[in-house]
Amino acid sequence: MNVVIPFLLLTTAVKNVHTAYSYALEDNLRTSLGIGTTYNLFVRPLSQVNVTVALNIITLNSLSISDQAMSLAGYLTMFWDDQRLDWSQDATYNTSIPAIYSNEENIWRPALIIENSVSDISIVSDANVLMKIQSGGSVIWTPSGIYITHCETDVTYYPFDTQSCDVIITTWGYTSIEIALYVAQEAVRLEYYKENGEWKYQGFSAYTTSNTREGSSTPEITFTLTFKRRPVFHVLNSLIPMVLLAFLSSMVFKLPPDSGERIGYSLTVLLAYAVYLTIISDNMPSSSSSTSVLSKYAYLTIISDNMPSSSTSTSVLTIYLLFVLALGVLSVIITIYVLDCHHKDEQLPVPKWLIKMSTSCLAKFACWKDNSCLCGRKVQPYGEAKESVPETTDKHSGEYDSLTWKDISTVKRLCTSIGLTGKRTNHSLRASAATRLYNAGIEEQRLAETTGHRSNAVRVYKRTSADQQIEASNILYGLRPSDGSKKAKPSAAAGAPVGSASVECSTDESDKKNVTCNFSFNFSL
Repeated sequence: MNVVIPFLLLTTAVKNVHTAYSYALEDNLRTSLGIGTTYNLFVRPLSQVNVTVALNIITLNSLSISDQAMSLAGYLTMFWDDQRLDWSQDATYNTSIPAIYSNEENIWRPALIIENSVSDISIVSDANVLMKIQSGGSVIWTPSGIYITHCETDVTYYPFDTQSCDVIITTWGYTSIEIALYVAQEAVRLEYYKENGEWKYQGFSAYTTSNTREGSSTPEITFTLTFKRRPVFHVLNSLIPMVLLAFLSSMVFKLPPDSGERIGYSLTVLLAYAVYLTIISDNMPSSSSSTSVLSKYAYLTIISDNMPSSSTSTSVLTIYLLFVLALGVLSVIITIYVLDCHHKDEQLPVPKWLIKMSTSCLAKFACWKDNSCLCGRKVQPYGEAKESVPETTDKHSGEYDSLTWKDISTVKRLCTSIGLTGKRTNHSLRASAATRLYNAGIEEQRLAETTGHRSNAVRVYKRTSADQQIEASNILYGLRPSDGSKKAKPSAAAGAPVGSASVECSTDESDKKNVTCNFSFNFSL
């Protein structure tokens, strides 16, 4: 008994020494498995091999709306069983060698492709990535790469859009009879994922389907990745400037027609829209199943060759741009017509249809005079408002029959409303003011600064007023002295001085309106 126990202990120790890992042990295992020798990598392990696939995302390189492509950096994780590589029942190797490694040049692998790739449609292959072969015959392979796939983008709510892009994996050569594809329990893995600055990862979905190719059914797995755009950049650089331009487009009608800047102002705003449309068009696909809302807004402003040529849905932003551009074009057309009306000869009659449109539509819309606004109230002086009273359409018919072209274009009825008659213009106000300032004794230099004249042209306003003319006439005829006191009319019978008066007038050849008169008086006592 004492001899048997040491013998058993020695035998166990020798057995443990032989089962420890060594190069020779793994080399013998590879030889016994036939790896590199008798193992035929063109023969699949089973009649139908079940391959489980998972997608590991490292980063989203880009998601181009204009190119309709998604660039993804990551790797695939594939699982399948190969019973020819099972050594779990061999006590010599199963405890000391839990796994060995090989590559695709020695071990059978499923022939898979990225079906919707736009850069490289080929078998997923990487000889530098090792396959991990476990003792039970399970094979794990993780080939990596940059996957550039087609992405059907939806730009309806650009730049507040959310895009869903697919990564479709299918077999190449093998049919559903030879290979069955399954989605891993953790289909998309984000352990090493790095956030993108423009797109935020929202989630995923994964499912298996079958497709018919060359009359045979082939399995495929679709990984759908959802990303939402971060819109702050586009809001600050596109949306806000376009809204401000839309506001500026309507301000053209605040410019007076005599300023001469209306057309230039309208065209400048219109060209600014064209620039923004070009910028937005660069981000839009040239052909898509949907059209950006922003592009439609810009497209109404200007038609661009870079906008989608065919679409089944339209972007809201595109509609907005088109609408604002249409308003910009309309404002230019209206401005041209208003200026044409403003500079027409006032002797020409205004067409009846234009009078009717101005009195029945435009006057009410602009709350002109005592016409009702769209809100049902009238605009009164000093901001006072009173309830509108139903009026007949003929109330101002007689008054509006006298409308002139300038009334249509600028609504200059101020002089008429206060009782002034005759031809009155904006310039009449400055001329009258300058003449009154001259008569009040204001210095010529100060008067020129007030009226804005830079030369001696201000002297044309140095005219004799009606009061001065009457006073001069009274003095000449002796009706009233210069001091304002009353005086009896001179009489020869009363011994008053007797004399004669003569007047000589001449016209300035350079200025026909300038007439100089010399008065001479001869008295005899």
